[in-house]
Amino acid sequence: ADDGYNSIVVQDWADVESYTLGVLKLLNEPSCYNSISYNAIKSVRENYSYENAREVWIKILSKN
Repeated sequence: ADDGYNSIVVQDWADVESYTLGVLKLLNEPSCYNSISYNAIKSVRENYSYENAREVWIKILSKN
């Protein structure tokens, strides 16, 4: 996850204020929401596609 590109990263899981600020930023800034949403979908498609998983499995199975 890249903070501000495809996510809003909260460093400390117990930091409720940071979570709140991140959510408010997404709710109050449509351009930020749209950009992060687009980039998140793009990242998932590029890194976790069936084709990508297939290539990983081919590498794993060819080593044995």
